[in-house]
Amino acid sequence: MDNYKHIDLSYLELMSDGDADMKGILLDMLLTEPSGEFEKMQKLAAEQNWDELKQVSHKMKSTLPYIGFEELTETNKKIDKMLWERQNSGISEDAIAATVPTLVSTVSELYTKALPELQDARNNLMNLA
Repeated sequence: MDNYKHIDLSYLELMSDGDADMKGILLDMLLTEPSGEFEKMQKLAAEQNWDELKQVSHKMKSTLPYIGFEELTETNKKIDKMLWERQNSGISEDAIAATVPTLVSTVSELYTKALPELQDARNNLMNLA
């Protein structure tokens, strides 16, 4: 697939094993699913519902590598790690409240940067069909 500024679809290519239909399914999923999950994460962060936020963040750890946007993936991993440490008494509630909402906003902003490139990749794939 094409070279992009933010995304690298090498992992997606590998996991789809060159199957154009599978690439399309994965790209469609990446264009829709994360938006709702990041909205949910922002709501949960605002509510300081750290337990549910950890669940959503952890779920996204398996989805985000397909986008190949390292900063996005790593920022989400930081959220997950901080919330895991909170659960295991390794980090204070104040530190979580001071840091996690900003990280959640950053993840959403980074995903927004990736969206046009994901859409372009999807359009390019459709044009090849």
